[in-house]
Amino acid sequence: MKKLSLSIFLTLYAIAAYSQDIYNTENSKKFASYLYQSEQFELAAIEYERLLFLDDRNDSIKYKLLSSYFENKDFGKAISRSKKLYPSVKDFTDPVANLYLKLLILNEDFSDFDLQYTAVPLANNKKAVYKLHKNVLNREWQEAYDTFNELQAFPFQYKSNFNELLERSKKPDTKSPFLAGILSAIIPGTGKFYTGNFKDGIFSLLVVGGTTFQAIRGFNKDGVNSTSGWIFGTVATGFYAGNIFGSVKSAQVYNENYWLEIENETRILINNSY
Repeated sequence: MKKLSLSIFLTLYAIAAYSQDIYNTENSKKFASYLYQSEQFELAAIEYERLLFLDDRNDSIKYKLLSSYFENKDFGKAISRSKKLYPSVKDFTDPVANLYLKLLILNEDFSDFDLQYTAVPLANNKKAVYKLHKNVLNREWQEAYDTFNELQAFPFQYKSNFNELLERSKKPDTKSPFLAGILSAIIPGTGKFYTGNFKDGIFSLLVVGGTTFQAIRGFNKDGVNSTSGWIFGTVATGFYAGNIFGSVKSAQVYNENYWLEIENETRILINNSY
């Protein structure tokens, strides 16, 4: 009986020792690295969380954990974990500081970016590049011009592309909603021609012109008591007013699409940079 108990004890001890060898810190790091390198970022984050539980002061593990969340597009989670792992942004290592500013931009946490920008421990030129990204993405054009001027002597990725975007913002190819409304008030549909919306412009011209013609025809035939004249006149007035409003709206949509195009190009540049 004693021999059997001793045998069981030795077997369990060997299993425990073997398990510890599989799950020791170094092997876990290798496994987490494998998951990360094979782009299994969600699983990598789980493994790095476990490693961090075993070694909560390891900055390298902290960075790899945050980077796993970043690569998995879980920006909000990465930001919240950054704040928990470091009592102050001043405690960030250089890699974490870079990653944190990227996270705030991609998650569009612009208010947090403004509040914490100064305290983030990075060289001013490096920080200014992130500030430029944030300025352009948030349509802060004057600030973007100022930031870009600060970076004139500092080379950074896609500098010429950002310069071109800023030049386009200075001389925007936008349309005046007021002018679009005036044009359509004078000749229905021309305000939409002005914004390049030719199909709607032709439709407005034909509808307003057609209903107005029918109203005039009715009044010419039966005078002020013409039922058809009043009906078509009322319809024509409604279409005429709608034509003016629609032209103003068309100019506003045109302008918004113009800025959205710049914003989308900015996002592409930023994503390629990160």
